Amino acid sequence: MAVPAVRPVASGFAKNEAADPVALAAARIEEQLRATMRERRLDPFADRSQLVELVTELVDHDQELSFAAGNERELSLAVRILVERRLVESITGFGPLQPYLDDPVVEEIWISERLTGGLGCRGARLAPGRCCVGAIPGFL
Repeated sequence: MAVPAVRPVASGFAKNEAADPVALAAARIEEQLRATMRERRLDPFADRSQLVELVTELVDHDQELSFAAGNERELSLAVRILVERRLVESITGFGPLQPYLDDPVVEEIWISERLTGGLGCRGARLAPGRCCVGAIPGFL
């Protein structure tokens, strides 16, 4: 089945995406990923491997479209891995909080209000304001 064109969309990723190639690429691909999952009736929790294959397919397709349009925005291998991880996390995990949930150093995450919260790491509690959720990429 041919993959429909990927176009830039407003995403749930970071508002300061302009300088972040991972967020930019993920934003370009996320809407198409969700649409293709609906079309294929893909359950990401029943078969995670199919989701990972689809994400890889869409990232490949995004790169092909980029080159066809004459853009020179090839993703490095490191950026590509981060884009794929972010897309999978946005579907199966808790989006931008997922890396913190997976990090064994982070002991707690708290959100007091929309713009404040913090992390507890290795017994130290970072005070709200010092580590606000606005600093967590993609949270706001």
